[in-house]
Amino acid sequence: MKGDINTLQAFYIQAALGSPPQTLNLLVDTGSTDLIVPSSNCSSCGSIRHYNSYSSTTSISSYSCSAFSVPCSFCYVDSCGVGDVYGGGESTGVGFISSDLLSLSSNIPRVKVILSQILFESVTEGSGPFIPPPIDGIIGLSYTQNSVTRSPNFFDVLYSQGAVSDNVFAHCLSNDRGGKLILGGVVDSYYSGQIAWTPIIQQSWFVVNVTDMRVSNQSLGVSYKVYNRDDAIVDSGTAQFIIPQAAYQAIKTSLLKNCSHIIYTECVTFLQTKLFLIMPTALILLVSKLKCTQIFK
Repeated sequence: MKGDINTLQAFYIQAALGSPPQTLNLLVDTGSTDLIVPSSNCSSCGSIRHYNSYSSTTSISSYSCSAFSVPCSFCYVDSCGVGDVYGGGESTGVGFISSDLLSLSSNIPRVKVILSQILFESVTEGSGPFIPPPIDGIIGLSYTQNSVTRSPNFFDVLYSQGAVSDNVFAHCLSNDRGGKLILGGVVDSYYSGQIAWTPIIQQSWFVVNVTDMRVSNQSLGVSYKVYNRDDAIVDSGTAQFIIPQAAYQAIKTSLLKNCSHIIYTECVTFLQTKLFLIMPTALILLVSKLKCTQIFK
């Protein structure tokens, strides 16, 4: 994968969609399920690369409104239409459901996937483009029930067809050197020590149980029920650390107070089975010795 935390604030992978393959950079997103790409007919999707279904011999360019187990967002001449909201609600994509063959690398089989072809994108005024170049679309890795058509994601299709042996995928990310997406297991050389497993307590998103947060080894004094009130999810599609208001102000006050010595201040998040250290340099960008800007809310 390519990308970083500080500049692009996203990680993406190069994918081949269609026959012959059309190359697209897709945001790897555990916070959604669908494959979303801009259609060649989209005039409001910016200067990113667009997917042309008419140029692909393996594309099914549209599906009937009765083809899926859930109602379509809308129907047009019996073609199933979709309205996807993404980017924290700042962007809405309207288009049609189609399917084609997708592959992420030469050693991964091409498999048929359902995708949303965006024909029109509406971005909230002042928010800027949801998907910054060079990213072209989104590949979701979340659960089937989050799909607008209740269709499995790319990895689930791979696993169901026996293309990968284990129902496990992994991310290895760095601040400024991209990363790796491993499908079907983990690579021992990418980590040290033991892997810490924490339960997925609700299979709607990758929902985990946050039990406490500490700054400089001092608990924020916030009930664990507050952290998990609206579900705490692991979302690779955002670089932001989003927390309840009750915890936000306490962390902000402590970290910004120690801005000039920020590398010595530790922020700790407890999940159900493990303590995870988050260095404040991952929460605040040190613009200068006298100025910090936060990347959490």
